[in-house]
Amino acid sequence: MKPEFTAPWLYQRMIWGGIWMLLLLLPLWKKQTILRGCLFSLLPSSMMLFMVLPSMGKGLLGLGFGTLTPVVVIGLNFIYGIVASYWYESTEKVA
Repeated sequence: MKPEFTAPWLYQRMIWGGIWMLLLLLPLWKKQTILRGCLFSLLPSSMMLFMVLPSMGKGLLGLGFGTLTPVVVIGLNFIYGIVASYWYESTEKVA
């Protein structure tokens, strides 16, 4: 998986990232930042594991890339969700 770093490639990822982070606008678990980030990160993980990777021909959960693919996808999305949740919380306090 070596993508070409072109403008359309980057824009697609920026748009999807923004759409997923709109979930942070939901007034759920406001005081539990880590839980909130982890739970909201499960939706992009699910899309990746059940839609994107199978459409690439790598099978359900992307196991065509290896048996640790689901762990890596969920782990990286957890990190992304937690960081985004903390970032959103810090910007919300300033505003």
